[in-house]
Amino acid sequence: MAALARVVPAVITAVVATTIAAPATAAACTPARQLAAADAYIAALGDRTKAGAVPFAPNAVRFENGLQTGFSGEQLRGDLDRHLQYSIMDAPKVTARTVAPGGDADLLHYRFIVPVRIAGQRIVDAPTDEDFRIPRSTCLITRIDARITITAPR
Repeated sequence: MAALARVVPAVITAVVATTIAAPATAAACTPARQLAAADAYIAALGDRTKAGAVPFAPNAVRFENGLQTGFSGEQLRGDLDRHLQYSIMDAPKVTARTVAPGGDADLLHYRFIVPVRIAGQRIVDAPTDEDFRIPRSTCLITRIDARITITAPR
């Protein structure tokens, strides 16, 4: 009985940990969950406190205008939380979201505008088109391709 008393808590802990950490199945990763993953990233662009909620895959990468700027999920999350470039951004205004453009179920396309402020003054806007690769097998962001331009404030 004493052995059973030691084994049962370990088994329960293992089952709970496995359930919590298990990746989403293709059936569980709906377009709504893919949108929620990309929305978490967009929200973190304008609010550093939300960086921890972004569901990056460990091997996630990011490209800005063709140059690789992200090399892992951990680094991307850390950049959102601590990097200077994100500290001057206001909350992005999403103007369009498309799920599965061209029939690719793992791809989402976003168009948004990021107001940029320095010392409280809006200095430029950064209209951005971003493609998120969020596989239906995991619902984790594995790749972001951003095309960023700079315009006068609108």
